[in-house]
Amino acid sequence: MDFREGVIVLRVFVVGTPRSGTTVLQRLVAAHPRITTFPESHFFDHLCRGGPWRRFLRLARRERARDGLLQFLERIGEAGRRSRRVEAIRSWRYGPWIRLFTGILDDLARERGADGWIEKTPIHLHHLATIARHVEGARVLHILRSGEEVVASLRRVTRAHPEGWGGERTVEECTTRWLLDVELHGRWLGRRNHLFVLYDDLVDDSGSVVSHVLDFLQLPGAGVDALEGQAPPDGMIGPDEPWKEGAARPVSREERTDPDQVLSVEERRYVRERTDEVDLSVFRAGGRAAG
Repeated sequence: MDFREGVIVLRVFVVGTPRSGTTVLQRLVAAHPRITTFPESHFFDHLCRGGPWRRFLRLARRERARDGLLQFLERIGEAGRRSRRVEAIRSWRYGPWIRLFTGILDDLARERGADGWIEKTPIHLHHLATIARHVEGARVLHILRSGEEVVASLRRVTRAHPEGWGGERTVEECTTRWLLDVELHGRWLGRRNHLFVLYDDLVDDSGSVVSHVLDFLQLPGAGVDALEGQAPPDGMIGPDEPWKEGAARPVSREERTDPDQVLSVEERRYVRERTDEVDLSVFRAGGRAAG
């Protein structure tokens, strides 16, 4: 790993459906001594979300991007030093906003003595084309989990913390989101700089999976036991995110959601009917060959 023209070479994004293990994967990679990380920024979703015409023309949602970025800087204690740079941007184009965002993360990595950074916002899966177009050298870690477990976990967490999730999600909504996200993951199979991880593999053999991820990122080996023993970096999990507490503990099957305890028999039947034909093993094959 080296620096090139003042740019941090290693820029890593972790994406996936919420409750798929994105925070666990972020924690393990961020425990590496040459990597730094941050709380979820939602930056690309703030910047790019909109109707088809807006996306086609790549018109930035300036106010939402500005407000979201300022909130992110406030959350990581950087608003005082960097707010003026955010408020100075007036462009309707994506480019200036993305250069500012990645530049700030690059600067923070340098200041923290790291060679690169990892940014984890699950919904950035929906904006990977923009990331690929505008973020030089971006590497993407995809993580996927079984549909039944994701639906059950989403149902449970949105029922327990609706204020943090924009309301409780129905089984139908959770299932549709998972199916859409699997389709979006599939569009990047075999692409350079994309690696796929299955949550089951991470639970069953975390050492092998983490070693594979570190090889993909060209990071020198740091024993998985050492990484597993690290607490999440300060600020990675906010006090307003109690649903992420399990991700701070060692990976184990005890932390998994049991669909039987969340979904009714009818709900499980519905989820299985819609998801059973999806074969996640194709991502295992694609993920092992990626990079």
